[in-house]
Amino acid sequence: MKPLATHELLELWDTTSGKSMLEKSLRLLCNAYCIDNIGDVARLSIGERDARLLEVREWLFGKTLRNKASCQKCSETIEWESDSSTLHLQDFAQNLSMKKLELVKESYYIKFRLLNSADLLKVTSSDIHENSYKKVISKCILSVTKDNEEYNANNLPESVWEALNDRMSEEDPQADIRMQLVCPNCNHSWEMYFDIASYLWSEINVWAKKILEEVYLLARFFSWSEKDILNMSPYRRRLYIEMIQK
Repeated sequence: MKPLATHELLELWDTTSGKSMLEKSLRLLCNAYCIDNIGDVARLSIGERDARLLEVREWLFGKTLRNKASCQKCSETIEWESDSSTLHLQDFAQNLSMKKLELVKESYYIKFRLLNSADLLKVTSSDIHENSYKKVISKCILSVTKDNEEYNANNLPESVWEALNDRMSEEDPQADIRMQLVCPNCNHSWEMYFDIASYLWSEINVWAKKILEEVYLLARFFSWSEKDILNMSPYRRRLYIEMIQK
């Protein structure tokens, strides 16, 4: 992974403004891992993609996660810190090759791959609302045979669809991170889904606005260019701002 300079991350934040969370995340990974073709990153499994995003987040902001949630029962606001090291559920290969997997269920032999970002880009709202998961994971089936003859995946029985869905979840655990929460006020417990992409981009948004405020103050006071200010280390920028504010 290539460390992103301040001006590179700020430029990425600026140029992806208005883009979807998914596209922002893919472009961030392209920059961080020096990948030219965004399509190559889009073909990473969801778990591999999120494992890389978690690594980028740790490089940018450290391993401490500051979390906030509202109790589903009493609406109490809960805040806590956690260590992102505990969220690493799978490793990922340095290359971007697609993993091909196999499933044997009853008399069906299925070759498949894992769900990726390119698949999600093609999912429509109707796909999500109409018994959903079959339409989504059907894109990942490479071939189906029954008794050594080709078989139409659309005719698979429900038990095979469920087995395929479960197997894909097992092979790509990073794609579904859950946090177990307990409300200190009413003792209600529930699971919360943790989305590294939205979490990370929320932090980048806060960081970018803070950087722009620093650039504004230093440019106004010292008449320095944005480029010169961004090329400074965070420590030097902070010292100059402290001087201004004395």
